[in-house]
Amino acid sequence: MLAAVAIRPDGAVALATFDQLAYVGELIVVREGEPEAIGSYQGVVR
Repeated sequence: MLAAVAIRPDGAVALATFDQLAYVGELIVVREGEPEAIGSYQGVVR
């Protein structure tokens, strides 16, 4: 599931995923069509 989406004026997209059953997620940046995982987290982020 996507928890958050942000788009910069230059077109870069940041996504935060979240697994509700395991309370883990990953932060992904997509620049020029190329996804890159830049971090992960465990627990509920607010």
